[in-house]
Amino acid sequence: METEHVKEFLVMADKLNYTAASDELFISQSSLFKHIRALEDELGVAFFAKEGKRVVMTEYGKMFVHHAEIMLRQIQTYKAEVEAHREAQEKTLNIMIANPNAELEFAFRKAFPQYKLNSEHLSNIEDTEKTDAEIIILRGSIPELEENWDHQDLATDSLVVIAPNDHPVAARKSVKLIDLKNEDFIGFSARGPHVLNNRFGMMYDVVSICRGAGFEPNVIMSAFPGSEIARLVSQGGGISILFKKATMRRMGDQVSYVDIEPSLIFPIRAYHRKGKKLSEVAQAYLKFTKEWYQSLYSK
Repeated sequence: METEHVKEFLVMADKLNYTAASDELFISQSSLFKHIRALEDELGVAFFAKEGKRVVMTEYGKMFVHHAEIMLRQIQTYKAEVEAHREAQEKTLNIMIANPNAELEFAFRKAFPQYKLNSEHLSNIEDTEKTDAEIIILRGSIPELEENWDHQDLATDSLVVIAPNDHPVAARKSVKLIDLKNEDFIGFSARGPHVLNNRFGMMYDVVSICRGAGFEPNVIMSAFPGSEIARLVSQGGGISILFKKATMRRMGDQVSYVDIEPSLIFPIRAYHRKGKKLSEVAQAYLKFTKEWYQSLYSK
């Protein structure tokens, strides 16, 4: 049933004159007659009849007026709901992130209260195949993603040794990992980011990094997230390997930071789908996030 035909029926029901109704609708009388007939054929009844030169409405036509009005109101209500939903969707950004950053999310929401941010955790490569996220953010890169996703780097950070301030390692400016083979380490727990990162060949956690340097580290305890590891380090629990800029922001001079030779530098990378124009909110988010990282990490 054509919505426009229903509207035309209501005009005809009001005018009871094909000439007047067609003039108001800006269509020909023949088109109006054809559309009314199509409705009648679909419902198996006649809406109008002729009494001499007059057009009158049948009982079936009178019955249909009420239902036609309800139908059009419901359609208008539905259209309004669809438009509201579209507007909400246009102002909603779905992101997938490997290492959630509540501080960044809060800052973005505060700067752009008109936008809604939906965040889901990235735990394995399969998540990226079924996600409706417009943007994926992680430290490092996922080669498997780059066939269908473009990327831009928001910032970089380097892995360093985090040590208690009174630890012998803290007095050094830099260190080779092999020199730490006899040290006690604090590593990531089983829910840490290395569960994801190791699958992509990105060595973030103590065990993978040390094994890459040729030794098995003595991990005396594990924790998550990195800020909790840094806190345990500050209390003398052992040393660890964490991102320098991120840890310095949270811990300041409560721990010491010793560069690793050779350096291990990773990007903070944002992926977005190839060939798909970024939404207004996605563009705002990427611009804000890049400026946020650059502002914080430049200090």
